[in-house]
Amino acid sequence: MQSDDEILELITECFANAFEGDNVSMSSFDHLEEPELNDSANKFYTLLRDLEQPLYEGSTCSKLSAVMKLLHVKTLGRWSNDSFSMLLQFLKNELLPSSSLMPKSYYEAKKLIRDLGLYYKNIDASVNHCMLFWKEDEELGKCKVCDAFRWKLDKHSDERMTKSNGKRIPLRVLRYFPLKPRLQHLFMSLKTATDVTSHNDKRNKDGVMRHLAHSTAWKHFDELNGNFASDPRNVRLGLVSDGFNPFANMCTPYSIWLVMLVPYKLPPWLCMKQDNIILSIIIPGPDSPGDAIDVHLQPLIEGLKELWEVGVETCDASKRQNFTLYAALL
Repeated sequence: MQSDDEILELITECFANAFEGDNVSMSSFDHLEEPELNDSANKFYTLLRDLEQPLYEGSTCSKLSAVMKLLHVKTLGRWSNDSFSMLLQFLKNELLPSSSLMPKSYYEAKKLIRDLGLYYKNIDASVNHCMLFWKEDEELGKCKVCDAFRWKLDKHSDERMTKSNGKRIPLRVLRYFPLKPRLQHLFMSLKTATDVTSHNDKRNKDGVMRHLAHSTAWKHFDELNGNFASDPRNVRLGLVSDGFNPFANMCTPYSIWLVMLVPYKLPPWLCMKQDNIILSIIIPGPDSPGDAIDVHLQPLIEGLKELWEVGVETCDASKRQNFTLYAALL
C-alpha cells in the first residue's frame, strides 16, 4: 500500500524533519538494530508501521492516516469527545469490515497519535500568577500567596463549575510542552544530527565569526564546562518569550504569552527558522504575567536542570548509537 504523503511529511516534521526522500519506510531504519533504539526511536518505528498498515484489507487509506484525518475534522467541526466516539463506533460497527483497525473511541484515537510528540501537560496556575498548583501543591484549592480560589464558580449558585465528566474547571491553565522528546528528535534524523555538530566538524578557524561557536562567550563557556563541551552533540539553547493578542479585534484586552527555545547548535540559517524553534510553554490570558513570568517557568527550569545534570538517553542516527544528551541554557 502506498503511504499517505501528507501524513508521512507530518511524521517526519514532528521527528525533526527526519527522513527526507520519496520512499521513506521501515527499511530506512535497517541500519539501526531494534535493541539499540531508545523509547523515542521505537515510537517512530511504531508510527511508520501504522502508516504502512491499511485500515482494512484492500483499503487505500492507512490506519494512522484515517485517524489523523478524522481528528482533523473533529477539530475543525468542534465536535465533542463523546460525539467523536459515537462516530467511530458507527464506522467500526456499521460501515467498515469487521476486520478494520479503526479505533472505537476518542481515547484510543488520541492514544494512537500521542507518539507524534505533540502532547503537552496541563498545569493549573493561580489566577493572579502567584504560584502553580504543581507537585506538592497539586491538591490545593486556593493560592498560598493571594488566597485566590483555584476553580471557576457558578455566578448564580457560587458552586464549583464542572465539565460533563465531573472534573472541576480551573481559572487558569498553563500548557507545558516537555523538552526532552523534542531534543531527542533532533538526533533521530541523519540530516539534523549532522547539522547539530557541523559547527564543530566543519569549523573554519580563520578568525571570521560565522557561527555562535566562534564567539568569545561560547569559548568561555567551553573553558568553564569542559565535560559538557567535550561532546559536540550536547545542545545549547536560547530562551525567548513574547505575548500577543489572539483575537482580530485589538479592542479586546487579552494577552497570551509564549516561551520558546532556540537550538543554537544548528547552522545560523537554520537555528532561527520557524520549524526549528521549540515551543515550550503557553501562558494563557487575559492578562500578562509581567514580572511573575518566572512562576510559570518552573516546569521548564526543572527540565533544563535535569538535562544539565543527568541528561537523557538519545539515539544518534548519524553514528548509529545511543548516547547521553545534555543541554545548557545560554
